[in-house]
Amino acid sequence: MGRWVSIKVSGGTKRLLEAAVFLERAEKKRRVSYDEVIRSAILQVYGDRVADLVSLADEAVLG
Repeated sequence: MGRWVSIKVSGGTKRLLEAAVFLERAEKKRRVSYDEVIRSAILQVYGDRVADLVSLADEAVLG
């Protein structure tokens, strides 16, 4: 999977993301990357559907 994707984040969304990273770092008592916070949020909202898409994509690539 390890593909890099670049996205543009607007001002309000960027501030929300920075706040989420700050809260995660405080809760976990360790460094937390933006990627980790975004991944966690996406999985919380779309978990099952994302897992299905990833497995389908892996099957297509490996298949």
